[in-house]
Amino acid sequence: MRIYILGAGSIGSLFGALLSKIGEDVTLIGREEHVEAINNRGLKVVGVEEFTVCPKAVTKIPSELPDLIILATKSYSTAYALECAKESIGENTWVLSIQNGLG
Repeated sequence: MRIYILGAGSIGSLFGALLSKIGEDVTLIGREEHVEAINNRGLKVVGVEEFTVCPKAVTKIPSELPDLIILATKSYSTAYALECAKESIGENTWVLSIQNGLG
């Protein structure tokens, strides 16, 4: 499954790492400093288990249509993130919000 995660902060990176670990095709889309850190060092998860994965990380949404877009931005960035992603949302693309601050 091709998965784009909009927002490479703590929540987006955690979900990206977990999905990468089970073999999903994950691309994290984030700010330049986060993308650079992920590309240089990967994502290290420490908790019940500890692992490091190296998912793709970019600053611009790829042109290929994904199967799933996970929205992991701050809630105040929702409209902007979806506007940026609108060309990547196909007829069969699912969009899932895992944002903080929606309640």
